[in-house]
Amino acid sequence: MSRLQAVLDVSDFLSDLPSDLKSTLGYSKDSDTEQWYTVFAPTNNAWRKAKHGLNKSLIEALARNHVLDRMICSGAITRNSNFCGPNWADSCLSMGVKPSGTKYVVDRCGSEASILKPDLMARNGVVHVIDGVIFSPECEFLKVANKNEKKI
Repeated sequence: MSRLQAVLDVSDFLSDLPSDLKSTLGYSKDSDTEQWYTVFAPTNNAWRKAKHGLNKSLIEALARNHVLDRMICSGAITRNSNFCGPNWADSCLSMGVKPSGTKYVVDRCGSEASILKPDLMARNGVVHVIDGVIFSPECEFLKVANKNEKKI
């Protein structure tokens, strides 16, 4: 997934990927995988807003929501919602197409992110740049708990 490194607008997300995930996606020279992946990479702006106030373990958990163990190109996304999970956080995602033609991904919490740049092909999968962040129910709960803890 070195293709992610060439997309400057997702560099913050890339730097926060857990090391095991970076290795699996092919960032290490020793990585030799035949597995295909889909990465929904949030823009820097979206990623910064979502991770604000979170500790490192929560940020890494949040990053896992954006990776699937199969390749899904935008041509496979239809008007009817398609379930495409589970992701690396064991949460399911769905995808669809708005009447305007914009393709999107929805997490289990109902948060929707539009696909801004689809089908950036990589050696072992595809990257879709999105305008939001994908949460899992557990991540959403931890995010709220973490913010409340800082207020006390």
